[in-house]
Amino acid sequence: MVRNTAFWVFALLFLSGCSTRYENHLFGGLFALTVPDYLTSMNSLNDDAQVQLGSRNKDVFAIVRYNTWEELKSRNRSGVAGTLEDYYDFHIENLLMEITEPKAPGPKETKINGLDALVGYLSGNIKGEHIHYKIVMIGGKDYLYQMLVWTTSENLPEYEADMDKLIRSFREM
Repeated sequence: MVRNTAFWVFALLFLSGCSTRYENHLFGGLFALTVPDYLTSMNSLNDDAQVQLGSRNKDVFAIVRYNTWEELKSRNRSGVAGTLEDYYDFHIENLLMEITEPKAPGPKETKINGLDALVGYLSGNIKGEHIHYKIVMIGGKDYLYQMLVWTTSENLPEYEADMDKLIRSFREM
């Protein structure tokens, strides 16, 4: 009986040490995300991204860029900020320049915590590695939020639920 109890105590301790923990983080006072504990702050993923998270050990990464609608309107010759679809297409086109054998079904319209959003994916080869990207455009009151979350296709089955949880956790403050 003692040996059986010791086994279960060890098993529970082992399993609890293997589970992913999630932490809520506030970014720039503008939005919050629920982040898996293995993603840490980075600064070498994208020069334009205000938020860069990743784990080189697990090959899981996420970036978030945001701009005010007013800023986007001023950049556009027509004086119009553009739509979520416009920005989604722009990001897909940029990624396609780097990817061979791409698969990119169209995005799906959805709501993320009450905000209009487009969520889609793109997969393909980059430098000999098959990568799976989740591309998200979120229309906030004053900001457009652009989120890109990715991993290798090999790791996708293990980390896709965490990637989706990160995306769905977006909350504008």
